[in-house]
Amino acid sequence: MSSENMKLKVFLTVGILGVLVLIFIGIYKTTGLQIENDMLIIKGVYGVKIQISGIEEIIKIDSLPAGGKRKNGLGLGSIKIGHFYYDEVGDVRLYILEPDTPYLLIKSKTEKIIVGLGKNENEALYAKLKNKL
Repeated sequence: MSSENMKLKVFLTVGILGVLVLIFIGIYKTTGLQIENDMLIIKGVYGVKIQISGIEEIIKIDSLPAGGKRKNGLGLGSIKIGHFYYDEVGDVRLYILEPDTPYLLIKSKTEKIIVGLGKNENEALYAKLKNKL
């Protein structure tokens, strides 16, 4: 095998590993979600802050809407983070880290967010937000 072929293979391997590391860092940083000072704060690369008073509706949904397309973000198996489009709800931010349902569809005056952190975490977030609305 020539020296140039070996260099190319090493370069590609390092590049692919680098991309995978960045993906996992993005997933790790997106796990932060908290309610603080009447704000819903989702941390991470696609994080967002929403005034709780600006939330119009919180709905428990058993599955993601039909016709989904990733616009900008990460879609890795059941993990979906970023900006997506669904025929049923339009543009939406997804923070799906666990496939356990129900997911929460949070509609504010400015955007829609679907959260999926796991069944227990979703139920706890639902109760906290409903209590503050």
